[in-house]
Amino acid sequence: ILVMEISTHSMDGMKMISSLRSSYPSLHILVLAEYTMQSLVNMVFRAGATGYLLSVPEQAVMIAALEAIAQGNIVLDKQLGYMRSALSSVLTSSCVLV
Repeated sequence: ILVMEISTHSMDGMKMISSLRSSYPSLHILVLAEYTMQSLVNMVFRAGATGYLLSVPEQAVMIAALEAIAQGNIVLDKQLGYMRSALSSVLTSSCVLV
């Protein structure tokens, strides 16, 4: 599981996620970002990320996210839970809120 921070709203992070997933299909990518815009979260999952948490989560949240991803789940920050149904078209597994 790769933990990756996206600090700007640029396509560089999306390209990196997509490239990594193409080169390493079994790689899981957990994105940390400060953005709560649904369009950005959607792009992150479309690029191939396995999870999205708001930046600098508490230790317990990070551990729960990593465990959920290791079990084959998609992870979404619980503060963004209201987006889950809107993201259903890009979420390929069950989505766990942490």
